[in-house]
Amino acid sequence: MTDYVSQKLQITHQDAHELRDHYWKIYGATLKGLIENHGVNPKEFLLNTHNAKELSKFVKQSHALENTLKKIKGFWHSHDQMQIHTRSVDPLAAHSV
Repeated sequence: MTDYVSQKLQITHQDAHELRDHYWKIYGATLKGLIENHGVNPKEFLLNTHNAKELSKFVKQSHALENTLKKIKGFWHSHDQMQIHTRSVDPLAAHSV
């Protein structure tokens, strides 16, 4: 992540490390600070700093959560559109910033 920040903002590795730490303390996330202060594209950031295949091993299917979400009116336009992926995870598909 520090390498990405350094390259993206064209700053030294040490400055990138300090900036990441600063944004973590101020915003609770490096990405939030980069978006707010530098207009960094969140999808680009995540694709360059997080390995989705590595993260997918931490994702577990939850039937209880699925059933709860089905009860929320308008959560899905139709049940047919609902897709739950447990092997191939796109962390950006369900969340846009």
